[in-house]
Amino acid sequence: MEKANLTKDDIRSLIIYGLSENNVNVDSIDPKRIDIVIEDYFFYCDEFKTKYVQGELDTFKKASCLLVAISKSNLVFDKKLNAYIAIDASQKMCEKPYWNVGLNFDIPHKLEEVDFKKLFESDRYCYDKHRAMLTDAILYADRNIAPISVYLNLELFYRVAVELKKEQMKASIDNINNLSAYAIEQESNVEYANNAETSTPKRKRKLFSLFRK
Repeated sequence: MEKANLTKDDIRSLIIYGLSENNVNVDSIDPKRIDIVIEDYFFYCDEFKTKYVQGELDTFKKASCLLVAISKSNLVFDKKLNAYIAIDASQKMCEKPYWNVGLNFDIPHKLEEVDFKKLFESDRYCYDKHRAMLTDAILYADRNIAPISVYLNLELFYRVAVELKKEQMKASIDNINNLSAYAIEQESNVEYANNAETSTPKRKRKLFSLFRK
């Protein structure tokens, strides 16, 4: 799914991912309901583009359309579980995002990839807080939720993930540098000790030879 324009099969895969992440047996879902979500997704994308966007939709706006399409559907009849599925599917889309550049904002430009779950392993509070906020927004708005009201939430979450990725990378590099410096220091200490051991007997032999004369 490393592309700017997603097909129906791509959207289906994201929906199935959301179901699987929430331990919902895909075989228990009527395929027609998934097809309806896909149709709604493309409808919301067209509506968003017509009303609010110059050029093409970026990934975050498309992800918000998917989130709304799932959250308004009856994939599962538990509203909170349905919201979780919508959030997981839309966030998965945002892991390989594109912006649009150029005079007409229609040239896709690939952004940095992230892995939300892996990145936020050390900061579950931020991850869970974002999930809770989106869940509350979905449940509170119910069927009145619109893509334009949530796309910035997804984009900001991605931005936080990118900054966290940079911090973790810097910490890893610093750790490697510290280990390298420690290894060099230990090697120097061993070399110094070896030189000291080999030089001491030589001095003794010279002294002993003087006494023999």
